[in-house]
Amino acid sequence: MSDTTLLDTREVDQLVRTTKRNVVLDQGSIWHRRNAPKVNVTRDEIVGDVSDDDKMEHGEEEDPVCPTIRVPALEKIRLSSCWSSSLIIKLIGHIVGYGFLVWRLKALWQPNADIDVIDVGFDVYVVHFVFKEDYDKALFNGPWVIADHYLVVRRWFYNFELKSFSVSSLAVLVRFLSLPLEHYVEEFLLKIGRRNGKPLKMDNTTLSALSGRFTRLCEMVDLSKPLLSRFRLWNKVHHIEYEANHLICFK
Repeated sequence: MSDTTLLDTREVDQLVRTTKRNVVLDQGSIWHRRNAPKVNVTRDEIVGDVSDDDKMEHGEEEDPVCPTIRVPALEKIRLSSCWSSSLIIKLIGHIVGYGFLVWRLKALWQPNADIDVIDVGFDVYVVHFVFKEDYDKALFNGPWVIADHYLVVRRWFYNFELKSFSVSSLAVLVRFLSLPLEHYVEEFLLKIGRRNGKPLKMDNTTLSALSGRFTRLCEMVDLSKPLLSRFRLWNKVHHIEYEANHLICFK
């Protein structure tokens, strides 16, 4: 092997080591921001079981081959503090690239500070927020639709595992087509919505009766049950439309 070859190899090795060091530093800065402890986090702010499990039950014996790692409540709170401002999200019925997802999230939520989007596998992501107002907007101002599919948004909870993340209910936008204008009253519209799911909020345009073509309601529906496709009012059948209804079955 020539001296030139040895020199080239050393240069390549040095470049690889430098690149790895820069990657580690970049990742460290991200994790430092994400793991910065939240000030004055209490037990009530943590979602999930944060009870004590650092004591052995009566008669329980420690397995030397597979020891049990016990975590006291205070340590659970400390571990959870940096994630209490995070959300778990999943796009239902559709797969998009990571870059596209992050771009659409920022466009929809328009956060005041940058967000960290962590791919935890099986098309599930954890989104970490810096400001509470950004967190609240993403959690409460939905439903959110990306590529004509609903985005499920859930609070992060302690000891979150992919196998424990299931989608049995979903907030969807429902349209009541051709409803007469005199029925554009919140109490009456919620009455219709309760026959189909759990009403969450009304569309502002609907309440102001600015759109005479349809009314729109956000409601929580059970995905395991068929949903209504129509209802009868004054001997006339009115149809129900669901926006981005790729996974919804009808009666």
